[in-house]
Amino acid sequence: GLDKFMFTLVQVLMQDSFQTIVREAMYFLPWAWVFFYAYMAVGCLVLMNLVTAIIVENAMEQSQQDHAQRLRDKTVKERHVVKHLEKLFKAMDSDENNTVSWMEFEAAFQDPEVMNQWLLLDFRPDDLSELFTFLDDGTGEIATSDFFAGLLRMKGQAQGKDVYRLQTAVDLLAEDLGNFMAEHG
Repeated sequence: GLDKFMFTLVQVLMQDSFQTIVREAMYFLPWAWVFFYAYMAVGCLVLMNLVTAIIVENAMEQSQQDHAQRLRDKTVKERHVVKHLEKLFKAMDSDENNTVSWMEFEAAFQDPEVMNQWLLLDFRPDDLSELFTFLDDGTGEIATSDFFAGLLRMKGQAQGKDVYRLQTAVDLLAEDLGNFMAEHG
């Protein structure tokens, strides 16, 4: 009956006594080997593709979860850095006008608590003048937005667009200098 037939098919798929079963079937149907070989080929291909699909699907799902977790971790870290920078800016802005002058900036490095916060951001007292020059937009004061944007950019790694922007600025300066030298030189 059907139960014996299904048992035989499973035996064939698992390659259990395969040759004996085929030889007995060929006694009644000489071309029976074609059916058994086709069944094994399809069964093995389907089974292997199914297993492969499950493995790949799980790997893709895990990769997406890892990516999402890295994004969450990065967001949390950025929020922490921004809060840290807000505290630092408020500590330096003694007149509370949302800008930091050179005097306020320099005085902040005298305060041990503010100094420790700068050290946590990997800035040393030797970097004081250079840092103010980088963050100042030419007004002699650092606005809140310039402070955050500048320090967040300095804190991370240089990206390709940052290097390109720098290279473009250097090229423009070199061209301007060449023009100036040609006119006055």
